[in-house]
Amino acid sequence: MKRVLVICSELVLSAGIERLLAREMDFSVITIAPADVTAIKEEVERFQPNVVIWDENRPFSELTTVLNLARYPELRVLVVNLHDNRVHVYAKQEFLLNQGTDLVEAVRLSPSIS
Repeated sequence: MKRVLVICSELVLSAGIERLLAREMDFSVITIAPADVTAIKEEVERFQPNVVIWDENRPFSELTTVLNLARYPELRVLVVNLHDNRVHVYAKQEFLLNQGTDLVEAVRLSPSIS
């Protein structure tokens, strides 16, 4: 089972991502809008996600914290942009989402593939 942590500021974006991924039987998804970096670290430690989906509009200092957490071999970071449908994968890849199923496939990819 893939554990997916969605960190978003925008309610519409987080609800859409959560609804899309929750349909997948092998995903366990939680969504948070943390107040600060400490809350992010606590949620990552508590939930131990395989994938973090990050809202690009959140503060850069928080993203730096998440990318530092990506040193864990099982943690993968996907940065989403609501405005241009792009997903930036922490493995220095970028691709265009044509439909919601593309996000599902990005979550499914093995870290070794990305």
